[in-house]
Amino acid sequence: MFNLMQDPKEETDVNTMQGWVRGPIRRMVNAFQASLKSYPPIPPGAPDDYAPSYDMTPPAAKDGGQEAP
Repeated sequence: MFNLMQDPKEETDVNTMQGWVRGPIRRMVNAFQASLKSYPPIPPGAPDDYAPSYDMTPPAAKDGGQEAP
């Protein structure tokens, strides 16, 4: 893929120029996907009064407010 405004001769692939961002983004995506196992999304078509069947208390609050080092 090429950015024709910055590189009209199509000499530099955009994916090469911004490739550094893939690592940080992949870590964020992996963390989000892992959170879906503990806190699944609201199912499609759920009623307005839907209540999840899992504990919504953040882990730090369960430990008495102390965060792990």
